[in-house]
Amino acid sequence: QVLLDGNWLLAGPRGANVEVALNKGLQVALARECGFNVPESAVVHTRSEAKAFADAQGFPIIFKSAHCVPIRDGRRQGSPVWICANEQEFDRTMTQWDARVPLLAQRYIVGTGEGVFGLGAIDGVRGWSAHRRLRMMNPQGSGSSACVSQAVPPDLGASVSALIERTQWRGLFMIELLRDQAGKVWFVELNGRPWGSMALARRQGLEYPAWHVSLAVDERSAAGKTTTSVPGLVCRHLGRELLHPLFVLRGPRSTALGHWPSFWKSMFAVMTIRPRDGIYNWRPSDPSVFLADLCYTLHKNLFKARA
Repeated sequence: QVLLDGNWLLAGPRGANVEVALNKGLQVALARECGFNVPESAVVHTRSEAKAFADAQGFPIIFKSAHCVPIRDGRRQGSPVWICANEQEFDRTMTQWDARVPLLAQRYIVGTGEGVFGLGAIDGVRGWSAHRRLRMMNPQGSGSSACVSQAVPPDLGASVSALIERTQWRGLFMIELLRDQAGKVWFVELNGRPWGSMALARRQGLEYPAWHVSLAVDERSAAGKTTTSVPGLVCRHLGRELLHPLFVLRGPRSTALGHWPSFWKSMFAVMTIRPRDGIYNWRPSDPSVFLADLCYTLHKNLFKARA
C-alpha cells in the first residue's frame, strides 16, 4: 500500500497479485479452478455464518484468518487457528474470535504437510522443488521443526503451473499442501514470500531469494533455470525441535486430533541426529544469527505458553 518513488524497485507481489498473496479466500477459489483438491470452504464474518457452515458440513472444522495479515481499524490483529470437533469447542472458538476478523472455515483434514516451491517467470515455472514435514513444532499446527526434501509429485505439477500462469505470478512462491491418510493431496494456501524452510532449499543449492531479486531486476534473467533439487536431505530448526516435545506433552487442544504423537517417540526422534542433518541458520563463520534465532524462538513460545 506504500507508494514508492523512482529510487525503489519492488520485488514483491504487485497489482492484482497483492490480493492473491494476502487473501486466502481468493486463493482457495483459484486453486479449485486450477485443478487442486480443495476442502469445502467458506469465508465467514459472523457467528451465524460460521454456524451455518458447521451445520452444513458437520464437525470437525478448522477456522483461520481469511487474510494473511488481518487488519482492523488500522492495526494488525492476532488470529490463531481454531479446530472444532463439536459444539462445545465451536462455542469456545466463537467467544475467543468475537468476529474480530473474517475467517476461512474449512472441513478439517488430518494429514502430513507438504510444500511445492518454485519461481514464476515469463516462460513459466522454474527452480522446482518440494519437501515433506517430518515434525511440526506444535502437532496441532505450526511451522515445521524438521522437514525432508522430495521430488515434486508429478500429479501436482500441472495444477501448480496452471495457478502460476493464471495469476501471472512472478518470483518465488510456496504452495502449502496436506496429504491425508488415504494419500490424497489437498491445497492449503499460497505463500508469496520467503518460507520458513528456506534453509532446506539453500542446502540443495536453490537460491530462491537471490533468484527472486534477479528476476525483479530483469524479467529475462536465467535465474533458477538450470538447477535441480536433491531429494532426501533433512533440515531441522533447533529451537522448534526443543519445543516439540513440550507441545506433545501439553496435549491437543481439540478432540479432533485423535492421532496425537507419543511423547517418548517424539523425544527419541528429536534426540536422533544423523550426520547429514542440516540445522537452520547455522554457519560457523557467523553463529550470532543462529543463536539469536534460537533465543527468539524459545522466548516467544515459552512466554506465550505461560500467558
